Amino acid sequence: MKRAITWWMVVFSAAALAAEPVRESEVDAAPVVSVGLFKNGFALVTRRVTPNADGIAWVRPAGQPSYGTFWYSSTDPLRITSEVIRLRREDAPKFSEWTEWAETFGGRNAEVTFRAAAALSATLEAAARSAGCRVRVCSYAEETIFSLSGYVLPPAAERRAQPRPSNQMWGARYASPISVAEKESLTLRLASGSTVVIPSDNIVAVQTKEGEAIPTPVWKFEGSTRPFTIQYLTSGAMWTPSYRLDLSGGKGQLTMGTELRNEIVDWKEVEVSLISGFPNIRYADVPSLLGAGVKLNQYRDMVTYAEDGSSDPWSQRRRRGVMGQSVMLNSAGESDFDVATSGYAATAIGSGSDIHYRSIGKVSLAQNSVCSIPLGSGETEVKRIVDWDVNDTRDQDGRFQSNPDGGKGAVLWDAVRFRNSFSFPMTTAPIEVTENGRILGQTRSDWTNPGDIARVRITHALSVKGSYAETGDGKTISSKIASLQQGERFDFDHRHYRKEIVAGKFTVQNFRAESASLTIRKTISGEIIETSIQPTKNVTPPPTDNRVNLVRQLTWEFDLNPGEKREFTLTYWLWVLI
Repeated sequence: MKRAITWWMVVFSAAALAAEPVRESEVDAAPVVSVGLFKNGFALVTRRVTPNADGIAWVRPAGQPSYGTFWYSSTDPLRITSEVIRLRREDAPKFSEWTEWAETFGGRNAEVTFRAAAALSATLEAAARSAGCRVRVCSYAEETIFSLSGYVLPPAAERRAQPRPSNQMWGARYASPISVAEKESLTLRLASGSTVVIPSDNIVAVQTKEGEAIPTPVWKFEGSTRPFTIQYLTSGAMWTPSYRLDLSGGKGQLTMGTELRNEIVDWKEVEVSLISGFPNIRYADVPSLLGAGVKLNQYRDMVTYAEDGSSDPWSQRRRRGVMGQSVMLNSAGESDFDVATSGYAATAIGSGSDIHYRSIGKVSLAQNSVCSIPLGSGETEVKRIVDWDVNDTRDQDGRFQSNPDGGKGAVLWDAVRFRNSFSFPMTTAPIEVTENGRILGQTRSDWTNPGDIARVRITHALSVKGSYAETGDGKTISSKIASLQQGERFDFDHRHYRKEIVAGKFTVQNFRAESASLTIRKTISGEIIETSIQPTKNVTPPPTDNRVNLVRQLTWEFDLNPGEKREFTLTYWLWVLI
């Protein structure tokens, strides 16, 4: 009997020790040593962990790791757990900016200061009196400032992901946001037992009692007394590049800069790399189970969605256009010239890889802060042009389209071509074009390799006019066309087609007092018969669908003198569905 009592006493003592709060000084800050920033809000974070003499390290999570990206450098076998410990703080933490109130303060006693409409003053004052709380009132427009004390209710379980209705997003499954309403509010239970739900936008500050043991999520590492690093992909930091091209005296000054946004944790002399390319990270949106508050149902449904919910790569799914990784939609722009780039090979990570890391050195940046950093400037060769794209007038079955350009008609653009004079690729980003410091326009510059040519449009060309018209009536323009047997039949993919000859005519006129350099691109479906001006380029891209006709991209480049008008013709044939 005595042994039994002793055994139970030992177990009780162990439980009491386990429940003892951990001092804040015992939690390793695990400083960030390096980050690799994508443009879509994700970052590859590396942190240094220093265990105590017992081979244990408690580390505050910083960001939500993505599934399958959490790794450590230690050669010792480590045991890693995600826990919630009782952390004793010496101060009384006070928060005056938005946070996930319920998750941060759930299960603790606190005083909440918040704004409320004047119409609710009587109700809240009555609730405060019954709960024995003080009310602080001050003028804030038509609102009243209150301070209530009570117990912050922890958040309820997050909603599970639900199937999207079949008429939305092609019936794909999706993961619902994690209790958005709960993250944006705080529920305070007063001493009287009544509860007050306070929207996060109304909260001014939350203050806890001094010395209170705070439930805090941590990662616990056991098994090594030597320092090591951990690395994982998480959202919460990004870089946003931008370019400026200043035109003066026939030369261009190309400048690049970036803004860095950090929402993860404070950076102190952190090695920062800017990542550009087109990465395929399938499970970036799936939280690792090591992340604080990740529920099994949420995790399971997000993995399912990553597996079969969308065929688009991660870089396209998250954001499209200039704010995607699509690392802002990193699409490679077509070159206007044939440029030898072997002498400008870009530095990539690994042989044959097009994911580029550019180190910008050590950066210190507080959490929830932004900084602007210049990335270089240099002279580049430029050429002012008038740019005109003439779309294909035929669909994939060769049938005529009345508005292939969406009804916009002939739109000519003042544009500029310039060489990427940097030693690294220009990633997809906004570019501002100026002349002697005066802005001419802003647009998007696509991916351009070092030494390659970029083309950006500035504004509509109003003093250079152009028109294009074509007919498919089969009229003989030359003896060469007559031999092509207009109306010949052809079967393709179990469908019937006939041959049709198309005659097109371009007209351009320069109303300016100076010469204009024109670049005209025309896309056609079919085979060229003849042109009155030989194209500068004739490109046949690889087929992207089951077309009966090949698609060709033709380019003409020539100068128009002041007041000059020029016409030239294009004749081709194609198969048209009967």
